[in-house]
Amino acid sequence: MIPNSSTVLSATLSGEFRWFCNKNIQQLKLGDQVVGSLRKTSFWSSDFQAESTYGSWKFSRRGMLGTGAEILDMATNQCVAAFKSNWGRGMLIFADGETFQINSKGYWRPFWSVRTLDGHLVVSMSSWDSGVELIRRAGMVEGRSVLLAFFLKSHMQQIAEDDGTMAAMLAAT
Repeated sequence: MIPNSSTVLSATLSGEFRWFCNKNIQQLKLGDQVVGSLRKTSFWSSDFQAESTYGSWKFSRRGMLGTGAEILDMATNQCVAAFKSNWGRGMLIFADGETFQINSKGYWRPFWSVRTLDGHLVVSMSSWDSGVELIRRAGMVEGRSVLLAFFLKSHMQQIAEDDGTMAAMLAAT
């Protein structure tokens, strides 16, 4: 039997994923099971830290005006992936060469997705609700879709914070 090229994660991680906020920590849950957590490293920092059974990562802004980002493995402090932004969308390139497109749609960017280069959906979420769709593609590194969900959530939060700062600056003028 030939396996389906698109399966929702694995038998142990399938179902409805949701984000929950517990104080300053965002938790990704599958039912009642916590899959992992995401938090800012400090109040003033733009860095995020994600932890799950698949690993621990730090997301750091990089580049001119902080439009790019790096994903660092917390255990080795090695760069796992680099994000290059281009007006609400961008490319996330992993050290092993696997590349994903990150896109936002709608007025004020409420809908976000991560897709493979050939357009297959891997992660989608909305800033309007807490639901998360994770799809594991055949040949994808185990746990990568969970890492992509953490990165996408941190990116969405950074964009929202940037929008808030810009609105405050415009209101002050």
